[in-house]
Amino acid sequence: MWQVANRTPFQAGGTFIRDAHGHEHWCVAIRATFTADAAGRVHIAQEQMPVNFVARYGGSENEVLLAEDDFVPFAPAGDILLHGELQPAVSDDRPTPLTFKVGAVSKQAILHPPRRARLVGRKWKLSDQGRHDRLSLGWQSSFGGSLPQPLDDGPPENPLGYGEWLRAPHQFSPNTETILPRIEAVGCDCMRDPQQSRVLGFGPIPRWWRPRLQLAGTFDDAWRRARSPLMPVDHDPRFACAAPADQWSEKYLKGGEPVFLDGFTGAVPWQFRLPQALFQVETKMRTGTVPSKAHIARLDLFPAESRFSVLWLSTLPCDGRDHEIQVTRVALRQLAGVER
Repeated sequence: MWQVANRTPFQAGGTFIRDAHGHEHWCVAIRATFTADAAGRVHIAQEQMPVNFVARYGGSENEVLLAEDDFVPFAPAGDILLHGELQPAVSDDRPTPLTFKVGAVSKQAILHPPRRARLVGRKWKLSDQGRHDRLSLGWQSSFGGSLPQPLDDGPPENPLGYGEWLRAPHQFSPNTETILPRIEAVGCDCMRDPQQSRVLGFGPIPRWWRPRLQLAGTFDDAWRRARSPLMPVDHDPRFACAAPADQWSEKYLKGGEPVFLDGFTGAVPWQFRLPQALFQVETKMRTGTVPSKAHIARLDLFPAESRFSVLWLSTLPCDGRDHEIQVTRVALRQLAGVER
């Protein structure tokens, strides 16, 4: 009962999930991990990443979201996420561009060398600058941070970052020092104009940070009286998307799309095409066997490791029939774009 019989070389698992209206669905996830070498040749990875039934966190205080849970079948757009580390294309101390493209999704950023600022009087001044070195692709490398006295009452946009202090020098004592962000938006440099800087990153966003929380809806007394435990009437299904908004694939990826990352993997760009896979997903119930279609819900890229993972999801509505579900059989019927 409630089993997944996985006949693929990948990882798979299933669980029950409810949509925003409270309807129950049996959801099956297939997570396939591949490697892509410098020539763009794609292989099935020897070590397959597991399906994430819950979110995973890291850091000394578990403050870093490493991965969201994989069961997000009702997200209206696909997530494209970057993880791990970045190896700069240059080793000097000049800002260098970063370019990231997957199919129709395109994004650019600026990578700064390691820098620090010191508060001299009422002005922040550059106190130290190094040469480019390897760094994390996590939000701690991006513009953000928290002030002792926040400038607004809203939830944080990126509490792990640096640079926010430059917006409020009056809140700090002379000679205070701070790290400056390595990754910023094109045309931005918080050392020149911190008010113009904006948060830009590549990894998963926690649900309580501003970009996602503002999509969750209004959980007030009216909701408690009329809707709880269902989602609010103003709930935006894009809340389920963990990637930054400019990394959403508005049309689900299908496989075959080109992937191009420049500035993330040293002097040589990382480029390849996503493999195309056709899965057969069939659920045996007491009344018969029901087929389901699977779509690509998320793409996780690990450029420093020349590795990527693709998540397919399928759903089966089962209001009041969850006890009838016995087993879902998952088989790989076709795989193209992968070296044998």
